[in-house]
Amino acid sequence: MHSVKSILCAGVLLAAALGLSACGDAPQEAPDEAPGPSAVGAIFVAGGEDLPEEKVYAQFADHQYTFALDAAYVYYVDAMEGEEPVVYAGDENLTALTFGANIDSGVVGAEGAGVFRPETGGENALTAYYLQLDETGLYFDPAAPFDTATLTAEHTFTGTDYPCQITFTPGTPAASLTLSYLDGTQTVTAEETLDPADLTDGQTLAVPAGTASVLLTPYDAGGNPLQSQTVTQEAPSAVVCYDGGGQVLASKVLRFAWDQG
Repeated sequence: MHSVKSILCAGVLLAAALGLSACGDAPQEAPDEAPGPSAVGAIFVAGGEDLPEEKVYAQFADHQYTFALDAAYVYYVDAMEGEEPVVYAGDENLTALTFGANIDSGVVGAEGAGVFRPETGGENALTAYYLQLDETGLYFDPAAPFDTATLTAEHTFTGTDYPCQITFTPGTPAASLTLSYLDGTQTVTAEETLDPADLTDGQTLAVPAGTASVLLTPYDAGGNPLQSQTVTQEAPSAVVCYDGGGQVLASKVLRFAWDQG
């Protein structure tokens, strides 16, 4: 599994006038969860996974929950460390994510996106489940999905027990990534090709002097170009999707730093 990509705290709004709750410091140990029926997240599991009949629990380490599955997920857990309230908020294999809380009820939800790789002759399905807490930890119940979809076209999963809208689109993983550095006349001044698997999520790349923008062109395993992205000093980050070992594509955020001198 890859590290949780996003831990987002106060200051972001969802489309429905939602605002985030404040975050606390995360301890090294699993939090003391209070059992309850309310969902605290959602997980979207690829159809090829052989799930047991009983609850599937997340592992907790390095301040994050993880599931060893071909899946994407998001969670927002309020807990206590002693007498101090803490929040664990994160996701896996989502290309975009915003948390928000209803101002009146305090219920936290999420809006996000992911990418799914269809396979010829495959089931090509994603099944959505709510993530819940009990005295053991964070889990989902394979017997209680709230939606299933065939991912040969875009589909939005809308949760109610955990308010969320997560949109998945079919896509192809990048086997390589070419960075083209452009000056103010859109002339390529330098290029480099990277392996997405060698990059670190959230990695910052220094931009050569005189660069006005960076064109990111991913290529599939056959060397065919995929949809490109352009980053600038005003919008200096991009997301690259790659093969994480399943149909739900893994992703990493890349940030580009311009010399301010």
